[in-house]
Amino acid sequence: MRTAVLRATAVLSAVLILLHLSNCSKDKQLEEIDKLAGLDGSFEIRDSGFSINWQINEALLKNKDAGLFLDKADKKDGSQSLKLQVLQPGILEQNPGISTSLAVMPEKHYRLSFWLKNSAGFSVNWKSAADRAAGPGRLGVVARGGKRVPDWTAFADTISTEPGESSLELEFLLTETGSLWIDNVMFEEIAD
Repeated sequence: MRTAVLRATAVLSAVLILLHLSNCSKDKQLEEIDKLAGLDGSFEIRDSGFSINWQINEALLKNKDAGLFLDKADKKDGSQSLKLQVLQPGILEQNPGISTSLAVMPEKHYRLSFWLKNSAGFSVNWKSAADRAAGPGRLGVVARGGKRVPDWTAFADTISTEPGESSLELEFLLTETGSLWIDNVMFEEIAD
């Protein structure tokens, strides 16, 4: 009996060790994917059902009258686009949208471009992180609209960073009830 208990304990220990190692390996793999994925502006690389390296405002997740979808039928680039949807005006007070952090170098120039279409008002903004050495953060509006854009439309902007800036936050927000589709978001340094 004692031998059977020892064997069972040894087997259980081995299984637990293998599970732990496989989880560590998966975490390491996801960490590597995150680095290699970069911006993932066409929303192709996923973990847990959503594109990695993008943060989702909880207003889109916790409300039955709002949603976030990977749309395979209506896309500009790759196999899918990202669709944000808000059906009730009260949700708009929670700034429904998505954002991502972009690493930048101080005093450089960057080009931000993307495609979008909509059935509702939207705002696309970037914010610099407030850095005590560089002063308060900055805010830039790339695109804003209340007018319906039924066809995929390209938007682009040049962003010049200031001394001390090391990251920008890019956000896509819905400002009216309806839908916003986003695809092929690109952010790249412009050579001087």
